[in-house]
Amino acid sequence: MSDANDRDAEPIGSNGSSGDRAARSGSSGFLAPGEQETIQEWLVYVVGLFAAIAVAHGADAIAQDQWDHNLFDASGGAGFSGFGAGLGYIMIITAGITALVLFAVVVAWAVDNADGTAYKTVVVSSIVAMPVLYVLSGLLILIPEDNVSLEVVNAIVSGLGSGVAVAIGSAIAVAVTENLAPSALQQ
Repeated sequence: MSDANDRDAEPIGSNGSSGDRAARSGSSGFLAPGEQETIQEWLVYVVGLFAAIAVAHGADAIAQDQWDHNLFDASGGAGFSGFGAGLGYIMIITAGITALVLFAVVVAWAVDNADGTAYKTVVVSSIVAMPVLYVLSGLLILIPEDNVSLEVVNAIVSGLGSGVAVAIGSAIAVAVTENLAPSALQQ
């Protein structure tokens, strides 16, 4: 008889496991009380920052696709022999885009944005920094290459396109930081 009474005390479908007891006590078993809110805050913030980075990279890909010009001029012979330099150039640009979006997080924390100053700072920084990155890294990465030169005007135009794309992603990062930052960062 006592078995029947014990079974009646358990919810239907319950086998009395610790997970079932944890669910009834308000704990998930894996997380301590209060941890879920902390994890959720950080998850929303990090996903928001990754979304800002993705928007910047996606907008850059769209911008670069809009004009058909070469950044390198391979004169003489077998064409552009500097595959490694070209790949390195792409990696530098990709890192620059990501760094500028993350720079926006620092600006969001450090600059008073009552009048939109943080947004203006990241937009101007992005639009100026990307052409500089395109030209300087293009010139420096091609130093060891023979018969390959940088098309500087095309690099500036591509840099401006990337700057606009990064400005969008950076503005999103400022908004995410201001509105979705975890409470631990707001102390």
